Amino acid sequence: MRDTMVSVLDAFWRAVAYCLHPRVIVLSLLPLFIAAGLTFALGYFFWEPAVAGVRGTLESWSLLNAFMQWLDAMGAANFRTVLAPLIVVACACRSWSCCRYCWWPR
Repeated sequence: MRDTMVSVLDAFWRAVAYCLHPRVIVLSLLPLFIAAGLTFALGYFFWEPAVAGVRGTLESWSLLNAFMQWLDAMGAANFRTVLAPLIVVACACRSWSCCRYCWWPR
């Protein structure tokens, strides 16, 4: 029993030591850096056209325009500037499935 426990602890510490090798750390973080770089590159090139397209679509809807005028009258005029980027981020989260436990239903 004691020998089994010693061998389990020995295997555990060898596994922990293996995780601290620089090559393992780099190969573990490489997908994160690639995804972050790709996200920033796509955001740099496509953020403004995406927000402008969503904002144009939202402004063309008369019902939503009446709702925005009501919000302006209630003192929430800045909501108009937040709505289009919020929709772009929500659609990106939905289409990329970036998080497993996303609040958006599938």
